[in-house]
Amino acid sequence: MRAIVVMCFIISAFHVSAQELEFLVSGNTGLFSFTGNNTSRTTQLNYSEDFYDLFGIGVYTSNSYGSRGGLAGGLSASFQRISKRNSILGIQAGYETYQSRVDINAVNTYGTLASKPVTETHEDATGKTNPGYYTINLSPYIGQRIESKLVMYDLNALVEFVHILGTYEKAKAIDASGDLHSFSYSSSTVPSNFKNSNPVFQDLRFGLRLTTYYKRIGITLGYSLGVVNYSYDFGYGENIATSRIARFGVTYKLFGELKNSVTSRQ
Repeated sequence: MRAIVVMCFIISAFHVSAQELEFLVSGNTGLFSFTGNNTSRTTQLNYSEDFYDLFGIGVYTSNSYGSRGGLAGGLSASFQRISKRNSILGIQAGYETYQSRVDINAVNTYGTLASKPVTETHEDATGKTNPGYYTINLSPYIGQRIESKLVMYDLNALVEFVHILGTYEKAKAIDASGDLHSFSYSSSTVPSNFKNSNPVFQDLRFGLRLTTYYKRIGITLGYSLGVVNYSYDFGYGENIATSRIARFGVTYKLFGELKNSVTSRQ
């Protein structure tokens, strides 16, 4: 709802005070990860009979909120207004998928746990877990354009309203004996009583973005930090895992200003 209100406000601003309108399409890649006290660079893969009885899942990652970067990618379209003073007001909408990464260093097997966990087997292992997300994003932004003889620079501050369409988690590890361990779950197949499968359906991020244009082509660099906690509260104290994403992309200007021409808008 907040995103819709913001979008209506920006569309009204375009209509009332439009000076130079630009429409852009973009593609990006990047790295996504989590930050906070409930994130980790390494974790363990666990087999548990009791966990299966409780949640319907017999193998899981101890902590899937990886602080290592995983691959991100997306497509988007943007409208922006450039004023006489080269200030920027815009909005971007797009689809994006991304995953974080946490390395697996051991595989554990638990039997019937009774009153407390009892490890039956423990083996060193090498592998990784990737929790991933499919999202649609709406990002209003403001900024400033800086012009030179050959290129233009747009520096923007943005707010990202993120809606999570679906999630997945996949893991693969090889233990010291050479045995392969793997699993793959998604939000459409994971049992509903597995509470930690996807506790978050929206995210909110704040970020900065720099785009360098030569004629119609732009190269974009950006970084955003989230404020929504993805970590499920199991009652053991406050656990924090918020998102962060670094992006690199290419933008194509379908219509709008192609070169340094402040006078053309005066």
